[in-house]
Amino acid sequence: MKHTQGEWKIDEGDKGVIMAGARDICVLSIETERDWEANARLIANAPDLLKVCKQYLNIYKMNNPDLLSGIYSLINEAVAKVEGGKI
Repeated sequence: MKHTQGEWKIDEGDKGVIMAGARDICVLSIETERDWEANARLIANAPDLLKVCKQYLNIYKMNNPDLLSGIYSLINEAVAKVEGGKI
């Protein structure tokens, strides 16, 4: 199964909508602003998180510790995006 390609972003005009280009990916319906902001960041960054996880799995299969240390920064960056920029 493939997901919609392209960069996913929170729509600046309607913060409860996740977009890929001009296409709506998700419309959030959450009771509190804190909840929808956190959920929107998680959904918008799902493709990046998937990409990093796949890279890690490929490197893990090769059993190469040098490559594993390099992916640490990618994982840290992806997590920071989901958590609102906190590292």
